[in-house]
Amino acid sequence: LFWKRFNAGGIVSGYAVGVVACLVLMFVSPNMTYPKKIAADAAKTVAALEKKQAGGSVLADKELKTLEKARADYARNRDAKSMFGLDTPLFPLKNPGIVSIPIGFLAAVFGCLLFRDQRAEDAYEEVYVRIKTGLGRAEAAEH
Repeated sequence: LFWKRFNAGGIVSGYAVGVVACLVLMFVSPNMTYPKKIAADAAKTVAALEKKQAGGSVLADKELKTLEKARADYARNRDAKSMFGLDTPLFPLKNPGIVSIPIGFLAAVFGCLLFRDQRAEDAYEEVYVRIKTGLGRAEAAEH
């Protein structure tokens, strides 16, 4: 932000590319619901509770409800896909900011270089001095 060539074109391109990258990565990350994962987790639960039951233990009411729910989850999700047609996440991380923030920053730099504003670059020194010292500021208006 304190680069002499940083301008509105860079800001807009950085925001736009950063938001799009964030959304795309969010939709293909583990943050989305993946039915095959739900089915696999349900299958593990079913296997564990059936093993306990086969070992001669009597399942408590809570465990019986869990077993019924796990069987239903498995049946409902074993052949399903995510809302984008994926079986597993394409992007392995849950936080897309790790990648989308640097992408947005690079887009801002390229946007500044692509949409140069010579007038803004010429006024940089004056604005920089005003920011740091307060010289040339407007007086408060009387109300």
